[in-house]
Amino acid sequence: MPKISVIIPVYNAAETIVRCINSLLCQTLDDMEFILVDDHGQDNSIEIVKQHIAGHTREKQFIFTETSVNSGPGVARNMGIKLAQGEYVAFCDSDDWVEPIMYATLYKQASEHNADICCCNALQEKKGKTTLLKNPKLPNGLFFVSDKQSFLVDYTSYFTTFVYKRIFLTKSGILFPAERSAEDSYFLLCCLLYAQRTAQTDQPFYHYLLQDNSLSRQVNATRYLQKLSVAKRILDDSKKHGFYDNYRHELDYIYLKKGYLMATMNYLWNVQKPQIDVINKINRTLTENVPDYTTNPYFLKQPPLRILIFLLHKMPRTATKLIPMIINIFNITV
Repeated sequence: MPKISVIIPVYNAAETIVRCINSLLCQTLDDMEFILVDDHGQDNSIEIVKQHIAGHTREKQFIFTETSVNSGPGVARNMGIKLAQGEYVAFCDSDDWVEPIMYATLYKQASEHNADICCCNALQEKKGKTTLLKNPKLPNGLFFVSDKQSFLVDYTSYFTTFVYKRIFLTKSGILFPAERSAEDSYFLLCCLLYAQRTAQTDQPFYHYLLQDNSLSRQVNATRYLQKLSVAKRILDDSKKHGFYDNYRHELDYIYLKKGYLMATMNYLWNVQKPQIDVINKINRTLTENVPDYTTNPYFLKQPPLRILIFLLHKMPRTATKLIPMIINIFNITV
């Protein structure tokens, strides 16, 4: 059994895939497998990979499969999960790359603590600028169910910085939603809620490339509505499976910050002519799904966030100018 299965969805990645693959070939952990899921892009990404790994000592560790039609990264990752044979499962996006010791370090940490999931920090790469993305630091590198509150509120959304015990995913039934927006946040939050033991190293091993043309930056009506829909599903599923009562304040705040706020900022920042009826519709989702958000203890501790939410409701165009500052303060990806 491989120690870690790394799943890589591939879609129009010809310009970046070699750097990603090189970082995987250089891993110091020997016993691995790499599952590339072709999601039917228009370029020759998969052929580039096959030619690049030909004759490499890791060539036989590569598995290639494909979706039936272009389905989005969530569906592609789910296919990878079903094929994976590793003790742990990890994900790497085709335009990102990892440090050589990432998976060896995470596997060692996860194994020593018998953790369901284990994470590191990340480095966001954008136009030559590198920004450290830090998860909350855990005492002794480990936390249990009773320690989740602060981590849930402050974790970064980079699910690719984690390794996940495969049997944990299988037993809990956690998969990615088919939607093409916020599917990664949903997956990670479910894992955080279900995990009994979570381990961590505070080293930044994962490089996340933020591009203006990446899926995370392409916003239209469908994408922002999907983001809100997935955020609402998190609330609904947490209630269905008995997590909401224990983490109500945290989950409501996550909806506010990673659902409503991200969808609103994406729309205002990327759409040339925002429509007031669309803005009003987004605003209504907050009051409908988290009607008492103004009394949320985490919200009350964040004056800049309170000001921004007020402006988004009353003066959305003014709020748009504050987005860069809010991104830096709250570590929000838009």
